[in-house]
Amino acid sequence: MLSGIWMGLYKNFDLYFLYDIMIVFAFVNFLGRKQNRVRRF
Repeated sequence: MLSGIWMGLYKNFDLYFLYDIMIVFAFVNFLGRKQNRVRRF
């Protein structure tokens, strides 16, 4: 999978950039949900 990501980086940098943004957004959303759960309890 990592090799596929590197190939995508070399072939299409924009696509890799969007993929990286999606991962960061999902990670931030996950942290936000975790904080919301802690605040509720």
